This record gives sequence, structure tokens and C-alpha cells, in this order.
Amino acid sequence: MKKFNQLFVVLTVLFVVLSFSGCTQSFSIDGMWSSPNGTIITFQNSSASASLFGFNGGPNGSYELSAKTDSNGDYTLYGSHLTGGTIEYSVNVVNNDKIVMTLQSESPYAPNSITLERK
Repeated sequence: MKKFNQLFVVLTVLFVVLSFSGCTQSFSIDGMWSSPNGTIITFQNSSASASLFGFNGGPNGSYELSAKTDSNGDYTLYGSHLTGGTIEYSVNVVNNDKIVMTLQSESPYAPNSITLERK
């Protein structure tokens, strides 16, 4: 009976671990997003629209989103643009369809903070 109880405990722990191991998934920022004031920002295959860098048109820039979150649960987005230079945003994922981005670097063009909803 003692062996049965040990086996039961081991199987229960294994089941719990396997049940929760699939709960963590990385966030994908790819897609079209809009801000409350109507700014549209598109992220696709490491390319970001110029509006992310504070421009109303022009060439796209590039971006990379960190694979893991920091201690606050936020991702880091690094961006680079031909005329806008480089930027770094902290990206707080409210849910899969809403994010809040806060500028962590200095930029004369990029918005300091922007709330975006997936289109």
C-alpha cells in the first residue's frame, strides 16, 4: 500500500507540472495596432512602421522584441530607423490585444508613452 501511495503522489505531481507547463506563452507583437488618437503602428517580420519612431510616413524601421520579460513583467522593444535613430521601449502587455509602451531612451521624435490596441 505504501508503494501505491508513493506512486500516486509522484503521478499527481507530474500531472500538475505538465498541466501548468503549457500556460506560459510568449507574446507576439506582429500585426496592426492603433492608439486612441488614431496613430497606426504596424509590426511585421522585424519591420515597424515609421509612426513608431514619430514620423507620419516614410520608410519603415526595424525592431526586435525581447524573448523574455523583465522583473516587472514587461518586454523590451529595440527599434532602429534611418532618420529616427535608435529607440528602446518598455512594453507592458495588458492583454493580447492591448499594450502600453513607455520610451526608455531619448528621442526627439518618438512618443514618450503610447497605448495601442490590436486592429
